[in-house]
Amino acid sequence: MSTREQKRQDIINELFHTERNHVRNIRILDSVFRKPLLESGLMPREMIDRLFPSLDEVLNVHQSYSLAMRDKEKKGFPIGSISDILEGMFIGAAGESLMTAGSEFTKNQKFTIEELKKWRGRDPRLDQFLCEQEKRPECRRLQLQSQLPCEHQRLVKYPLLLEQLAKHCDQTKDKIEYDKVKAVTSRTREILNIIDKQVAMVQNAQKLVEIQRNLDTSGLEKMGPDDPICKEYRNIDLTQHTLIYDGLLNLYLGGENKRTKSVVLHVLLLEDSIMFLQKQDEKFVLKFHTGTSALGPGVGRDDAKQLHVPVIKFKNLLVRPDATDKRSFYLVNYTKMSSPQMNKMVASSRGERESWLTNISDAAKNFISIQPKNFRTSTSITNMNSFSNGSVRSSYEPPAPGAKTTSRSQSFQETAMSRKDSIQFRPLPTPPPTDLEVESVGMKILKLGEKDEEIARALEEKQKIIAEIFNIPPEEYDSITDIVQHHEEKSDPKDVLLTAMAQVDNLDRYISDALQVESEEEEMAASASAQRPRLASPPSDRLLHITESLKTSLRALLGLMQEAEAEAEEDSGGDLPWSRQADTSESNIQKTLRDLDIGTRSRPNSFLSLGSDSVE
Repeated sequence: MSTREQKRQDIINELFHTERNHVRNIRILDSVFRKPLLESGLMPREMIDRLFPSLDEVLNVHQSYSLAMRDKEKKGFPIGSISDILEGMFIGAAGESLMTAGSEFTKNQKFTIEELKKWRGRDPRLDQFLCEQEKRPECRRLQLQSQLPCEHQRLVKYPLLLEQLAKHCDQTKDKIEYDKVKAVTSRTREILNIIDKQVAMVQNAQKLVEIQRNLDTSGLEKMGPDDPICKEYRNIDLTQHTLIYDGLLNLYLGGENKRTKSVVLHVLLLEDSIMFLQKQDEKFVLKFHTGTSALGPGVGRDDAKQLHVPVIKFKNLLVRPDATDKRSFYLVNYTKMSSPQMNKMVASSRGERESWLTNISDAAKNFISIQPKNFRTSTSITNMNSFSNGSVRSSYEPPAPGAKTTSRSQSFQETAMSRKDSIQFRPLPTPPPTDLEVESVGMKILKLGEKDEEIARALEEKQKIIAEIFNIPPEEYDSITDIVQHHEEKSDPKDVLLTAMAQVDNLDRYISDALQVESEEEEMAASASAQRPRLASPPSDRLLHITESLKTSLRALLGLMQEAEAEAEEDSGGDLPWSRQADTSESNIQKTLRDLDIGTRSRPNSFLSLGSDSVE
């Protein structure tokens, strides 16, 4: 026997053996506890029926399983194919019987066990009787409340054992056996999921009863008795609703105070809305919560306050995961009567956030399915990037005349369709190429005019900065620089520098003026597209005037440096350390003067091309 076959035989033996043990446990519940309790009269019949609902049906189902397995064992070892037994247990009517009996036995078990504990605490005789029964050897020192969950534990065990059995089936030799085992495994998971949902529905209904008993809606009157939320939910009866999911979430309110910038809420996901409750002592308070939005220009503290509505209906709901925080998501209340209200909810973990998003998605689909066919909500779950610009838009669009309507929500498609090949992940079609508009000469001239205005503004800003450096009033800059330029004896180095910088400013302006295109040149440029470029440069007389002024200013600055050096040497009686630096500066200034002399003797070596000239 191969290793694979040995493991397969071990799994089959475990399946058969645990089924016999499970039948024995159910018989213990019947013979050791239920029947003696009925005979003793220590507990009302109604309570006994709630503790052991459909126990006879559960026992009959599993006895049939055990008998079929025993017949298979009688044929000898090793045990061959068991797919026929498995199909008889879970496929067809047999599977429905298991699902019906199992769900009836387990759906109220949580509450009946709590009720049993209270009975034992109130009645010493009942507790003494049960303690005596629990001491019997067949109970293996287990209390009654520990033995009641055996049916649900068995239902959980089936898919685990069958999954291991499928792994050790030889697909090459017996493909039919493998396929049947896989199909039965899927069926057992389906049965377990259906039973778990029924159990959750009963537990959620009981939760709503407890919350309704301690519900306080007086906080809704904060907005006045005429507020729509107050009118609709002031006298709400939660027992008339269906609870789908609930849990604790933090609502971010904003602000700098760590104590008040978030509040812990008990959030209820109902069949048509999401409700925020705050637990205070033993009460569940339904009220508005005051938050703080960002302060901006012209926004006061009163305007920055934001009221968070405690109930958001699915038809007004937008859901967005937070791209920056894996534990948080946004619930946006979008109504036509007011601006969108964004609620940042923070879960305890990333998995908890995913559970919330999944349950909201499923609840919205169920809500849409029971609405009229022409009804569409604005509920949606999309990537946070879809409204990263801060705008929130509803996905509601009225149906076009004659167009087919759909009952499928446009909301939650991203969560529902997780495949990457869905339409949401396909790139948008490339638009057809359009003919590029050719710019005319007139349009180019307009652009040149805009650039001239930008240069003029830049020169004005530059002039203001120079005036600030030399502590000159901006409005008197031109007159003061003109006086300084025409003053022959400049004894202050600041005057010399101001003169030089003024000449450089003038040079910038002359070059900018030379590059401007006049109206006559526009016509020439428009008519001479194939002729050689026209080269332009500033007038030579202006360049000579500016360079002469620069040379004069630099010579004056050189003389002032030499005088300062001589005075310093006389005071110190020797060579100063910085005199060598002055020599270096002097040689650099002389070189600059020579370059200026050379530059003014001939035409510049490079020019800017402005266009074409019709006449050479």
